[in-house]
Amino acid sequence: KPIVFFQYISHRVLRWSITPIFLLLIAFTNIYLIFSDKPIYLVLAISQLIFYNLAILGWIMENKNIRYKILFIPYYFTVMNYAVLPGLKRFVKGSQKAAWERSKRAAMK
Repeated sequence: KPIVFFQYISHRVLRWSITPIFLLLIAFTNIYLIFSDKPIYLVLAISQLIFYNLAILGWIMENKNIRYKILFIPYYFTVMNYAVLPGLKRFVKGSQKAAWERSKRAAMK
């Protein structure tokens, strides 16, 4: 069915492979566009900078075992998308499989 195919591609393939690359592309594009005459690009660049600063603050708070949802959301979003890049690099180099492996668990007594 076409709808199932679309859902699979958009949810699995695009979200976990292209989104992190687009996030980097957006950051570099914003840096380039802030030098244009349109103030909206400066507003967007500042908004992106605020978002990533909130992610850094969320990381600092997470390391101190303090969780504020307002900071955890940008932190989680950023970390999850960043983690795709090294994984994608390992996959392309052939040092990591793209499939999950079951973890070994201790036998329950």
